[in-house]
Amino acid sequence: MDCNKNILIVSSANPFIASGVLAVDFYNALKKSGADVDFLTKEKSLEYPDFLYIKDNIIEKELIRLKRIIHRIDFKLFRIITRRNYEKYFQRCFFYKYECKPPVSNRKLLKSLPNNKRYDFVLILFWQEMLSAVSLETLYDKYKCPIFIVCVDYSPMTGGCHFISDCSTFENGCGACEIWYSKNKKDFTYKNALEKKRIYEKIHPVMLVNKYMDENYASKSPILENIRKEYIFPVINEDKFCPVDKSLAKKELNIDENKKVIFFACQNLNDKKKGGKYVLDAMNIFYNNLSNNERENILVILAGHAGKEIGSIVKFNCKTYGYVDSKMLIKLYQASDVYLSGSVIDAGPMMVNQAISCGVPVVAFNIGTAIDVINGKNTGFVAKEISSQAFADGIKWWYLLSPGEYKIVVDNCRNMALSTTSYKACADFFSQLYDNYLIK
Repeated sequence: MDCNKNILIVSSANPFIASGVLAVDFYNALKKSGADVDFLTKEKSLEYPDFLYIKDNIIEKELIRLKRIIHRIDFKLFRIITRRNYEKYFQRCFFYKYECKPPVSNRKLLKSLPNNKRYDFVLILFWQEMLSAVSLETLYDKYKCPIFIVCVDYSPMTGGCHFISDCSTFENGCGACEIWYSKNKKDFTYKNALEKKRIYEKIHPVMLVNKYMDENYASKSPILENIRKEYIFPVINEDKFCPVDKSLAKKELNIDENKKVIFFACQNLNDKKKGGKYVLDAMNIFYNNLSNNERENILVILAGHAGKEIGSIVKFNCKTYGYVDSKMLIKLYQASDVYLSGSVIDAGPMMVNQAISCGVPVVAFNIGTAIDVINGKNTGFVAKEISSQAFADGIKWWYLLSPGEYKIVVDNCRNMALSTTSYKACADFFSQLYDNYLIK
C-alpha cells in the first residue's frame, strides 16, 4: 500500500467484541503497510483513543436510550395485539426500517469527521445502528472518492434484512415482506431497495464479497445489478493466530498431550444458521463407530454460551470453557487437532479462517469461506451435503490421517492463511483494488 494513501474506515460494531474485531484488523493491516488510516465507529474507544466516534451529548444519549425502550415496548404490544409471530424479524436482523432515515443523522456523521481532510478511499464494514445507504451517499458527496463495501452480512443487497436465510424475495428487489406480513409488493422494503439502487448507481461502490455470497446472493440481487464486485478474504492477525507446539498448548490448558482434541464453538444451538445440531449428531455418529479405547483417546473442547448444553449431549469426554475472549480463543485453537464449523448459512464464519491461520484443519459444510479456503485445498474437509452423516464423514477423514498426512494439511493451512488473510495479503489486496479502480 502506498504510504501516502489516506483511508477512512467506517464500522459501527464494537471493535473489540466478537465480529467487530474484524474492522480493527483491517485498520491495523493498512496502518502497518504505511497508510494513514482514520477509523470512525459509533462509541468512543478506550483501547484506541485516536478512533473517531459519533459525538452524542448526554441529553442525546438519554433520548436515544428512551427511544429504544419505547420502541421495544411498542413492538411488544404490537405483537400481542396482532398475535403474529415475528421470529423471522429477529432471525434476519432488521436493524432499521427506512433507508432514507439513517440511525445516525448525516449532520452528526459529518460532524464526527475531520473538516479539511481528504481520503483516497472509504472502507465500509458494519452498518447497524449507524449507517444506511444514504450515509454512504453523504460520504461520497463530501469526499468524491471510491467507496469499498465489505459485505459482512447481506444488508447491502436487500431492502432491510441483514441475513437473508431462505427468503428469495430479494431476487425481485424485495416488497411484500414476509417478516412484516406485508401483501404490498411496493412496501417500504421495496422502496428501500430502490433507494439503495439509486445511490449505488450514483456512487459506484465496489462490493467486496466471497464466492459463496456472490453466487448465492449478490449476483441475484437487482440492487447490485451492474455494480462491481470483487472477492475478498477476512483479515486475521497472523502473528497472534499462529501455530505453536501442540503438546505445550495442551499442557497449558491441562489437557493430556496424547489426546486427540476436537474443538467446537457455539453460542446458540437453536440458531439454525449455525448448524450446531448437525455437528452434535455427527460427533455422536463418529463416536458410535469407534472402539472404547479410541473414544477415550478423544477430547472435545467447547466454547460459547451453549457449551454446557452441548456437553450434556455429546458422548465424548468434554471440557467446557464458556464464552472466551480472543486470547483464550487462540489458545483453544492452538491446543486443537481439528476445528468443526457447522454453519449452513453464513458468508464466513471467520472462525474458519482463524483456525486455519493457527494451522488447524477444519471440517465444514460447503458454504461461505470454506468454499475458498478448504474445498480442494487440502486444509480440511468440506461436506458437500447438509447432513450429519456427511459431516461425520469429515470428522472420520481427519481421524484417519497419518501423522505425515496430518502435517501436510497443517502446513497447507498456515500457508493458505499467509497468502489470503494475513496483514500483508490484506494490504496488497487494497493496493491492487485501488489501482484497478482508477484504471477502470
